[in-house]
Amino acid sequence: MSGRSVYCRPQPAALVLILTSWCVLVALAAAAGSQAAELSGEVGYSFHYLTEAADNYKSSLTGQLVFQSSSSLGGFYIEAKGKFETQPNKTEKEWELGQAYLDIYLENIDIRAGNQTINWGTADGINPTSTINPQDLTSLTNMEPAWLPVPAVRASYYFDSGAALTGVVARHKAADLPANTQLAGIQPSEPKEAERYEIAVRGEMPLPGGPQVYLTYSNTWEDYPVMWLQPVQSFPYLMPMAKYRRQQAFGVATATTYSSGVAWIEAAYKIPEKLSELEMGTSPTSNLPLSGNDPYAQVVVGADYTFTGGLYTSAQLFYNGQGSLLNPYFSAPGQPEKAHTYLILNSRYTITEAPDSQIELMGLVDVNGKSSLLATRYSFQPLQNLKLFAGYVLAKGEQNDIKMVRPQLQGWLIGATYSF
Repeated sequence: MSGRSVYCRPQPAALVLILTSWCVLVALAAAAGSQAAELSGEVGYSFHYLTEAADNYKSSLTGQLVFQSSSSLGGFYIEAKGKFETQPNKTEKEWELGQAYLDIYLENIDIRAGNQTINWGTADGINPTSTINPQDLTSLTNMEPAWLPVPAVRASYYFDSGAALTGVVARHKAADLPANTQLAGIQPSEPKEAERYEIAVRGEMPLPGGPQVYLTYSNTWEDYPVMWLQPVQSFPYLMPMAKYRRQQAFGVATATTYSSGVAWIEAAYKIPEKLSELEMGTSPTSNLPLSGNDPYAQVVVGADYTFTGGLYTSAQLFYNGQGSLLNPYFSAPGQPEKAHTYLILNSRYTITEAPDSQIELMGLVDVNGKSSLLATRYSFQPLQNLKLFAGYVLAKGEQNDIKMVRPQLQGWLIGATYSF
């Protein structure tokens, strides 16, 4: 149930801390007889033919390097990624530093400092109790969820009873704004530097004769800014406005094994900061909100199972009291979204006659809106480190949220990756 990170540039102060601490740790690890540092990586190419977009293809060349080491005292992990992407009318190239952190191991305490992902929860890819790292929800069609790493310090204390307590202090990092939403072209008002801190606490304890139970609390910034339409002097013209706000979240999660599978439940109750800009008034000059002020619940219930014939499958029901999973804003100004329930399916079949071949299927079905996002992929490894793949993504339905993501997702995908 681990995720793959989405890469970001850490702040200069965080980078200095990482590199300085890393140098100190390398010296300590060498004195303690640590494992040799390892360098690994991956290069890949993909071509995505977009059947519903004006710019009807996306060609991407990517590269990733990972440098890591560990010892009884701690370790370090540094990853970097480069990308060269072309579309009919656009070319992008970038180099980014992803996760880059230092680990220190004491008798009953583990400490991790640096740019990192903190993925709490027991569900598969959709984790309401994880609020530190923004998630790229459209990455679900890549068969793996993706989180954006943030600068943070995490410390865990382990009790002899098997319980543990973890605390996190992080710096807010905004998620990439969703494409084709009402936010296009708007520059949200961001929090001041001194207010960007986030905190989260998790306690875990074993039930007598049962599974671990996880309780969480967090005070963080929301992944996406809230939005409203504000009248200006030349009424009835409305100016779109956006800003980030805080939220508190209380969560609980647990999982248990059975036969060849795992079952889980995860829930969170989230209380966003109330903003006067989002209050719906009766005056013609009142704001028209595109985000809500009300608290809401998120619940995930699911299970997976591995069959003896090489088939793995999982199914989850996700209740989102905030509304759509694909669009964080109201479809119409001043009209709050109703809660949505999603069925999330994942299957992976390894062909027994050809163990280097695999078929994958992912489905995200909106039970309320009768829309769906489906992705399938076939992969083959002709060599140990070389993978070839081909797939198709289908966005079906006429609701606003599915129509929003269709141009950037629907179409054919082919590519290859080589790891070393």
